[in-house]
Amino acid sequence: MNLRTPTLVLAMITTAALAAPPSPSEPLTGRAHDGGRVVYDGICYHYVDPERRKGMTLWLPPDVRLVRGVILNGNPGSSGDTRPEVLRRAWQHVGATLEFGYAGVTCFPGRQVFAETGATMMKVFSDWAALGVHPELANVPIFPRGNSNGGMTAYGLACFAPERTIGFTSNVGASYAPPRPPPAALKVPSLHHPGPVDPLIRMGYKETAELFWDISPQGALWAWDAEEDKGHQDGTSMDIDLPFLIAMARRRVPADADPRKGPVALTPLSREDGWLADTSTWCWNRRLGGAAAPAYVAPFADFTGDRTHASWLPDADIAALYQATATYAQPLPFDVVEAERHEDPDGVVLIQDAKIRTFPLGHTITLRCTPGEGLQWTELTFYDRARPLATRKAGEKTELALVLENGDLVRSYLVRARDAAGGEYISKPRQVLVVDPALDARLRAQTDRYDAPIPAAAVAPGAEVDVDPAVAPSPEALLAFGLGAEQEAAFAAGDGRSAAFWALPCFDRGAARLTVKQHAGKAGASTADSPVLTARAAYSRKGLYLLFAIEDPSQDGAMDFHLARTAAMTAADRICYGKTWTLDECQYQFAFGGDRLARNLPSPYLIRSVQNPAAEAAATYGIVVRSVDHGGRRAQEWFLPWNYVGKPAPFAQPGPGTALGVEIGFNGKGDAAKLRWPRGGDVWAVPFEEGRPTPWGRLVLAGRTGE
Repeated sequence: MNLRTPTLVLAMITTAALAAPPSPSEPLTGRAHDGGRVVYDGICYHYVDPERRKGMTLWLPPDVRLVRGVILNGNPGSSGDTRPEVLRRAWQHVGATLEFGYAGVTCFPGRQVFAETGATMMKVFSDWAALGVHPELANVPIFPRGNSNGGMTAYGLACFAPERTIGFTSNVGASYAPPRPPPAALKVPSLHHPGPVDPLIRMGYKETAELFWDISPQGALWAWDAEEDKGHQDGTSMDIDLPFLIAMARRRVPADADPRKGPVALTPLSREDGWLADTSTWCWNRRLGGAAAPAYVAPFADFTGDRTHASWLPDADIAALYQATATYAQPLPFDVVEAERHEDPDGVVLIQDAKIRTFPLGHTITLRCTPGEGLQWTELTFYDRARPLATRKAGEKTELALVLENGDLVRSYLVRARDAAGGEYISKPRQVLVVDPALDARLRAQTDRYDAPIPAAAVAPGAEVDVDPAVAPSPEALLAFGLGAEQEAAFAAGDGRSAAFWALPCFDRGAARLTVKQHAGKAGASTADSPVLTARAAYSRKGLYLLFAIEDPSQDGAMDFHLARTAAMTAADRICYGKTWTLDECQYQFAFGGDRLARNLPSPYLIRSVQNPAAEAAATYGIVVRSVDHGGRRAQEWFLPWNYVGKPAPFAQPGPGTALGVEIGFNGKGDAAKLRWPRGGDVWAVPFEEGRPTPWGRLVLAGRTGE
């Protein structure tokens, strides 16, 4: 559908779509403005360009009727991928609270956004709107953010479409293009966080300082800091960026805004109504002979420094977090810890999710400060942003227990202290998300639709493998031998040992052996040719069996392997984005001695990561992973139903002689840190332009074991 679809037709499509909502199995599809594809699957919107290089994905909160805005996360690195971020629960809580969508992208170089690809992004929103379910996407305002190249993307989008940009944040994302923003972009509130010792963007600090020297006199609603000793990393940027994002969304998007009716007139903010920060005071005044003091911030009317070159902050809360982020040499180590052990089967307790720690309502946490030696403090106060919570006097315990009750989604804590000489000190900020378990359950139920269990294929009596194609061993083929019913029953007997059938000679004959010499995939590797890990395979009417045994007792690590349903990969099968992933493969990961199965599931639109405890994976999907003893060696024993061999989808037992695609990876230590069979190639790391040789080997179904 093109962008000129008449309003009446759009209304008809909208009515039909709402009557029969799209689903991951039956999505709405359409043609993008550039000849690529757009899709809405009822959870996310997707876009891929004609070459399957550029991509965008937009998640929407469940049951949202009107999308009020979109947070857009630029990709780090020119070919990085933030589309999987849209399924992170913490960001979904933010989006649901604001009635915002959350978008990720891939292969959008930040320095091209202003001049070229910003227009592509905006047209994709219109392409999605033309599918009919959410026509407001054609006009919805955006809040771009990101790290590194993603920060450059945020800057470029704000410069390209300032009238549509709520605000933006850029972490270690200098190399500004255009070098100076257009005047309209200076009215878009923003935060910038270059790293003063950034080894990748070495001129980022200097370029940012020069940028602000030029734009601050023009009344820019922008601020910057350069956190002490920060390199190319997050630092505490998220501790200020997320509260800033939420504050700007609430202040800039009018309550009655309806982007279905046209572009949203964002509420303008005034420099005179905000706060100012003196960037020359990041270091203590004491170093200049005065008492210790944090970076100087004050309301515009009370600010006594150089207003011309001061950074701008919207309110007292963000100013407090800015002080805590920007001030150097702070002797107030501070963190948020749990005060009670809270077991939650859904995992919504304490997670590290894009630097966001998340707790459920009603949980108790402890704010703990440990003042450094030599700091003779007399008074110490805990704060939530600019709001004081409790004060401690010298000699009292510097902790505060809090029950997380109803209130703001984001709580941003910090500590201030004073000494007898009148000096003032401030800690780094620490934030948490306080989530409603009921909303979390709705979010989980929504995205679980992507991973609904696939019914096992019917197993017909008498379908045992009874033909032996006499496949010859090959250094690039792992031979899987067919099992009989008694052998199937012997799998996972529960005694902590591998199944007895693995000791049959045929499995040793058809094994794949990972050695440092052949499979390290790096120059200068050891010439050692003894196997570090040996892989064996079997199959039956029900599915595929695998055994990974560590041969070198000094090694430890994790399995990281790929399975595809086709042995050869064509250009049409590839999911590009700079990689050689194929449409019918799946990546599996499991640590030796671990208990969590991770899978990466590809599609033309979104490579998703799914993680489950081993017991949950067995109960939900029928995938069994066991840590076992194999003849005195540490090993993993796997069973994958045929529906989960490769990308989850209906799939019946292939016949003897069939070859599947396989790449076996072992992440260990030392010279064996990253072994990849068959030729040391990692399918994640081989750019598609290089073509063959591919990093793929073959898993050949070789008939009965012949016991």
